[in-house]
Amino acid sequence: MKKKLVVFDFDGVILDSVAEHKKRYDFVYASFGKKCPAKTIAQWRKWHDSKWERNFTRLGIKGKQLDAAIGRYWHGFEYKKSKPFKGIKKVLEIFAVKYTLAIVSNTKRKAVEDSLSKYGLSKFFVCVEGGNHKSGKIKRLQGVLRKCNEKAENAVIIGDTPADIRAGKALGVKTIGVLYGWSTREKIYKEKPDAIALKPSDIPKLVEKLFNG
Repeated sequence: MKKKLVVFDFDGVILDSVAEHKKRYDFVYASFGKKCPAKTIAQWRKWHDSKWERNFTRLGIKGKQLDAAIGRYWHGFEYKKSKPFKGIKKVLEIFAVKYTLAIVSNTKRKAVEDSLSKYGLSKFFVCVEGGNHKSGKIKRLQGVLRKCNEKAENAVIIGDTPADIRAGKALGVKTIGVLYGWSTREKIYKEKPDAIALKPSDIPKLVEKLFNG
């Protein structure tokens, strides 16, 4: 029997990386003489937009400056201090037996793959669909479905931002929003995902319920 597909976002679902990414944004802002109004991580979770170009354009970084900003953001980017969330490896071990696993992320694929390798998580995933110079989870999720040869109704996406939930809904993929990642509780609830996880250990039961009714 063919395995169903479970798609994970990476940052904020598998890897606890919000602090590291915020520092990168602040680095780029400073290079243009800008300052982000969100100084703390809690403030950042409220201010951050999952259509991440807006995190630059709202501060007046537009046009050619936007292209330069994105280039500076990713040039030399690597995860140095971020670690997987507690309990997420156990979730992956459970799922790898029953499901096909994939990742869809706006982060550069090499950075995602390097981090997966560092923490011994690469073996769980058959596909990693990473980002480029534009946000856009719908096309990336479509790419995962195509590469895994799976229908949308036999897939679930697990994400921590509105973009993840919207992508799943747009394609008919089941959705789980997590509250331990980048977005606030209010942002996730507003998108009305099919299920909500407070912590990684909640995910297995939610997936089972969505797939089996």
